[in-house]
Amino acid sequence: MQCWSRIQQATNKFHGCFTQIENRQPSGVNEQDKILEDMYTDKKEEKIRKVDIVKKKYLSEMVEIEKRKIDLEHLREEDKIIQMDINGMPPHLQQYYYHRQMEIIEKRVNNS
Repeated sequence: MQCWSRIQQATNKFHGCFTQIENRQPSGVNEQDKILEDMYTDKKEEKIRKVDIVKKKYLSEMVEIEKRKIDLEHLREEDKIIQMDINGMPPHLQQYYYHRQMEIIEKRVNNS
């Protein structure tokens, strides 16, 4: 256990030194320069946040567009099935397409 406490003490000491160095004012930089730098950093971070928001919105809109494209293609396929003339088909295909047509019609009636 003593080994871990020494490691913890050394880590804390390093962290304290590092924090002091980070907070130290660079030579030749006055308080006004530091304030301007902070303002510039804040504006830069705000722009990054705004860009991220726009990206997320764009991506969600693209996903929605893709979903609509898939839905439209599905509707087109269903329309082809609905408009099929099944009279000249073999009996097993007539039965299959008749049931598909009924399913599509029932789904559209229930969604209206």
